Amino acid sequence: MPTDETSAPELLATGSSRATGAIGPGGLSALESARTGVWINIHADPHNGGLGTGVPIVVADTISNLLALLDSATEHGHRLTVLLSPPWTQYLLENAWDRSQLVWRLKAGGHLLGFHHHDVSHTGGTGWDGYHSLSQADCMSGTVGGQSYSHTYAECDGSMTWTAAGFILSLDTVEEAYAEFSELMNLLFETHEVDSGPYERGFAGSQGPADSIRNQEWQGGVVYSQVGVETLPVPVQCTSADYGGQRVLELGSMRLAVGNRNGTLIEPDDLVVELEKAVAAGVSGQYFGVSFHAWEYRATSRDTNLYPNDDEAIDKMFDALVNAVGLQAKPMQELMGDEDALLGCLPLTASASFP
Repeated sequence: MPTDETSAPELLATGSSRATGAIGPGGLSALESARTGVWINIHADPHNGGLGTGVPIVVADTISNLLALLDSATEHGHRLTVLLSPPWTQYLLENAWDRSQLVWRLKAGGHLLGFHHHDVSHTGGTGWDGYHSLSQADCMSGTVGGQSYSHTYAECDGSMTWTAAGFILSLDTVEEAYAEFSELMNLLFETHEVDSGPYERGFAGSQGPADSIRNQEWQGGVVYSQVGVETLPVPVQCTSADYGGQRVLELGSMRLAVGNRNGTLIEPDDLVVELEKAVAAGVSGQYFGVSFHAWEYRATSRDTNLYPNDDEAIDKMFDALVNAVGLQAKPMQELMGDEDALLGCLPLTASASFP
């Protein structure tokens, strides 16, 4: 292990972004992967509970789960996409040692980082992250997808702060949250001389489930959108709907049944079975996206004899994907084929830095 940040090895390039398919009328088409593949994204979320009433995740206590998860993924040859919410971004900017430990693992495994924002409609267990670019009225109350949300004036006007992992997290605009993420990424580029390969076509990101809010808050530098789905496999969609007019690649992923078991989930062993079927059938152009939270990689008791603990369930899934299915998880950019079609959806200039 490195003893300080400057001794951490450089990050590995993970290959350029590639996709297949043509953009159809209205800017919407399915971009199919060249073969069956699996994409695993990890949500480093802001809260254990809602803003104001919930308990912020203490990143200093939770980052060990993420580091251990990345170690396990790297051991099995899986390359993950880790989506950082604002508290995680701020913590990594302020803590050089833990930042170096993350960088070491990103380099060792070829994993990617992405921006992650929970908008005001997140009122459940993982909560709003406190940043918004809405009017005061739209921030304080509204209904999205049949679900109502409400926040106080102080929560919405930017004057409220809360302590997370020993520092103050100011509540401000989504633009400022993204600027801090960009600062972190540029720090990684400059300090560790990161090869621009995995970043030159954009960055995996997620900004919440509410289309009307997302339309107002979507950041121009985020060109991949992770959205929740209830069935697998799912297509990759190129769309500009509900993204402020910007074309993005919309990536579907299903929640893995570990940790917080709310909503539509897929058990780790069921994911393996579905992938086995797809591979055995010789199906091409399908991908299976799954997501779970960084803190869920821990020895939490499960109600199944097959996988006694969540971390063990994930480890066994990692092993089975390689040894039973013959697949290793890859960043979404590598599950796609022809670069020209991707650039038709995402006309970005190659760059080693963020906006």
